[in-house]
Amino acid sequence: MRAEINSPSGAKEVNSYGSIPVQLCLLLHVATRLATRNKKIGGKSRPAHMRVVFRTDASTEIGSGHVMRCLTLAHALKESEADISFICSPLPGNQIDRIHNAGFPVNTLNDSGSDADQSHSILIDTKPDWLIVDHYQLDAYWEHAQRQACDQIMVIDDLADRTHDCDLLLDQTYQRKSDEYRQLVPEHCEILTGTHYALLRAEFAQYREHSLSRRQKGTPQAQALQQILITFGGTDPGNMTGQVLHTLGYYPSLPENCKLVVIMGNQAPHIEYVMKISHDFPYPVDILLNVTNMAELMTQSDLCISASGSTSWEAACLGIPTMMTSIADNQLLALQILSNNKLVLKLDPLNISHSLISQLNIVMKDSGTLLPLLSRRFSQICDGLGAQRVTEHLLKSEQVKYSGSNND
Repeated sequence: MRAEINSPSGAKEVNSYGSIPVQLCLLLHVATRLATRNKKIGGKSRPAHMRVVFRTDASTEIGSGHVMRCLTLAHALKESEADISFICSPLPGNQIDRIHNAGFPVNTLNDSGSDADQSHSILIDTKPDWLIVDHYQLDAYWEHAQRQACDQIMVIDDLADRTHDCDLLLDQTYQRKSDEYRQLVPEHCEILTGTHYALLRAEFAQYREHSLSRRQKGTPQAQALQQILITFGGTDPGNMTGQVLHTLGYYPSLPENCKLVVIMGNQAPHIEYVMKISHDFPYPVDILLNVTNMAELMTQSDLCISASGSTSWEAACLGIPTMMTSIADNQLLALQILSNNKLVLKLDPLNISHSLISQLNIVMKDSGTLLPLLSRRFSQICDGLGAQRVTEHLLKSEQVKYSGSNND
């Protein structure tokens, strides 16, 4: 059985030329590619819009981070007139509707065959220039199975724990070194590492200057603790949000005018609990679901309490002082590195309440000095332009390939 296709498919490419000599095969192959990709405009040919397919998933268990960073890159590519589509599994807590609402078609997998086979069936029709894979459960075996159905493969990863068959690999972890992947990818693969390539929406770069200026030492805002932002991803399966709120409710030293802003996904399993404990809270609490203005909310806040996932790089870009913990094993490395470099205040995931109180006591003793210091340090590791840089790499690879085909 085929996967369900929710978007139009392209024409299949002929890849076999029977017994024609190899040299002629190559010439025919190039001619076929040019015929399907180029448009005649004013007597000159130019490449058709680049076709990009993302393979990623979200669920209550794995969270929404993979989909969100893929959406960020998808929007950046769309600005360059790329044609974008997604392949996703309809897991509980998926973000397929969110992808649709962002304006991108989604090809939905089903239970009738393997992920690799169904994806290949979709890709062979689409014939993308780039297949972008962001999925911990997929590796070189799955990627190799798609080689004949796409031109090039990009992998987004942050584990460095398995092999990949790809042409471009991105790991946006702070201080990640390309050598950590060199034995895991083909020799020709280009490796992009570090927060220089962190995939953030354009709004974060737009708010960066204003956010940093209000946190400079000596400004009234830098000395105040009037708004605390609490965010643990789209699903927060372990209810870290509830634990933090419960602790803050009994903490006596926050300013009287302090406000708490809680960010959650609308499919988070503990929304009702969080709403319940916020009713009789000693401080005002706003609970916001599926926000689209995170950069604005971070800029308005004086302290962030979050997990060490993709939110880390958003907070760094805006220089918001952050107390950070991990809610998944894959977040432990980033948490440890950021804490060791004194960029964030670490919260022990095994004893969140005790460590939160200890860190708050430290902040409250001298917030006018500590918060601007944390802001300045943290803001130096990410400028919010990573998505544009990755887009440039993808476009450049296409241009080089197209130029090489013309030379042939």
